[in-house]
Amino acid sequence: NGYSLNYHHSYKDKIKERLFGNELFTLEKSGKLTYGEEINNKYLQLTVNKVNDIKQPIHFIINGKKRQVFENIIKDRLKVTQLQKDTSLIKINYEDTIADRAQRYVDALARSFVEYSIDSKNKQLNRTSDFILEELNNIKKELKESEEQLEQYQVTKSFVQPTAEAALYIQQLSDIEIQQSENKLKKKLISNLINFVQNNSNLDAIAPSLSKLNDQSTLGLIAKLQENQLIEEELAIEYTSEYPKLKSIRRQIESTRKKIAYNLENLNKNIDYENTSLSQRKLNYERKMNVLPSKERQLINIKRNYEVKSRMYEYLLKKKAESNIIQLATFSDYQIIDHAYNSYEPINKKRSIIFLLSLLL
Repeated sequence: NGYSLNYHHSYKDKIKERLFGNELFTLEKSGKLTYGEEINNKYLQLTVNKVNDIKQPIHFIINGKKRQVFENIIKDRLKVTQLQKDTSLIKINYEDTIADRAQRYVDALARSFVEYSIDSKNKQLNRTSDFILEELNNIKKELKESEEQLEQYQVTKSFVQPTAEAALYIQQLSDIEIQQSENKLKKKLISNLINFVQNNSNLDAIAPSLSKLNDQSTLGLIAKLQENQLIEEELAIEYTSEYPKLKSIRRQIESTRKKIAYNLENLNKNIDYENTSLSQRKLNYERKMNVLPSKERQLINIKRNYEVKSRMYEYLLKKKAESNIIQLATFSDYQIIDHAYNSYEPINKKRSIIFLLSLLL
């Protein structure tokens, strides 16, 4: 119905503890432990599940932190090579005393390449999606409040139907405020994109966000930049940084990056100009509304607020769906051509030494 854990330290660790005061591993839980219960401390996270009856003790070695395991165990056994100079294929070799473990490690390493590529591309998309989701939650709350306010007004004022003139004001003011809300979202996207251009060398991920801004000029610059970056990678394999063509292509890359940042800044300014114009139009309509009866004016404001929140909610839902589709369609830059395999035969046989030692013994 349970199990117990016992442990002992290596002589090496004991000597380090005596001479240098190194902290020794301790297991906080002792005595009888329950299957399925998680053991979690600063050294390990472990869950033991019962599959079959355990007839005898099971021994295992804890090798330390991830970095220590890599440096002390994996690093010298791992070999990653390019198959041919002019191809983009790499081969991963890993030697281990357990064939299945080596095979699983190589497969896991290859998968991590693919996952990292997708994650890095989705990082910018996630930031955009998080912002849209946050705005969506805020608008949802405001929409509910606006709906309740409109219902309450209609009940208390025995429902007032707006005149044709008032309905026109509601429509026009709603359109203006929706454009202002959309511009607020665009400005946030542009701010994220500028930050991304300045701090990230891989611009694959920002193209979907730029498509939301309908900026074909900047998308063209990104395509040109990616093409130049591929040329740079190829030249860097064969030549040093002093090679004239490599220096030239790097200057072009830097120039294109500046143009992308400049375009985004201009987009930001254009939105500011548009917002100024929208604010002026809104002010003109609000002045015209002053001639209407106060009861009708109040209804216009409430209905306008409700219309804006409702349409913005629909707009953000659409943008959220677009972001989700883009994320699902994100492909990795890497592909696993062949999964790990082994020959199930020793690859490091030292027969002569074994025979010699046998004879001496």
